[in-house]
Amino acid sequence: YEVAFNGKEAVELIEKNEYDVVLMDLQMPIMDGFEATKYVREKLDKPKNKIPIIALTADVMLSEKTRAFEAGIDDYITKPFDANKLFGSISKFILSNS
Repeated sequence: YEVAFNGKEAVELIEKNEYDVVLMDLQMPIMDGFEATKYVREKLDKPKNKIPIIALTADVMLSEKTRAFEAGIDDYITKPFDANKLFGSISKFILSNS
């Protein structure tokens, strides 16, 4: 795994590397998770623009969840998160891509 400290770094890592899944914080400096996800979905070529992106966020507002899915997020998990739910979501995407 690798850690990005802002959305711009996340996009740069996705552009350069191959990942099975991305855990995306929605509240980050420079470029937030909404913008980063939208960039990946709209600007990157296949298969990178199809990478599963799971939002991990403390925001439980329905409007933010809707906004995340509109940006291209594949799943939305709120903090504090249940480890089983997180692992289940990751497994779902990894198994569907194998």
